[in-house]
Amino acid sequence: METTMLPEVTALGVIIKAVIILAVIAAIAGFGTYIERKILAFMQRRLGPQHVGPFGLLQLAADGIKLFTKEDIIPQHVNKVIFSIAPVITAATAFIALAAVPVFPDFTIWEWVPLVGGTFVPSIAADINVGILFVLGMMASGLY
Repeated sequence: METTMLPEVTALGVIIKAVIILAVIAAIAGFGTYIERKILAFMQRRLGPQHVGPFGLLQLAADGIKLFTKEDIIPQHVNKVIFSIAPVITAATAFIALAAVPVFPDFTIWEWVPLVGGTFVPSIAADINVGILFVLGMMASGLY
């Protein structure tokens, strides 16, 4: 009986998988927001987003700039570090649950790509035997 050896899973491969997943989620969320605004504008008989770029397609970029340039208001009686990191912890529990979910097949990055060429990117970031239990546990620990 012949067994095939999978390439070694490295931290770089897992990081690349995480970046790809987060980029896809961000793109889908942005496009969904654009479509939602267009549909709401149609239902309310108004124009919707159209002033930023052609057909309002740069509205996502304008929203991102607005988000990152907003002032953070932190109350005086709170621990500033915990207050600032709480949203990150909440979002992280949702994304950690994706570590045990195979989103796309295993692949290896082409050798000619600088810095990351030849890196094996696994389909599952955390190869654990209790995958579904891990996903349910992480979903239960999140606030959403």
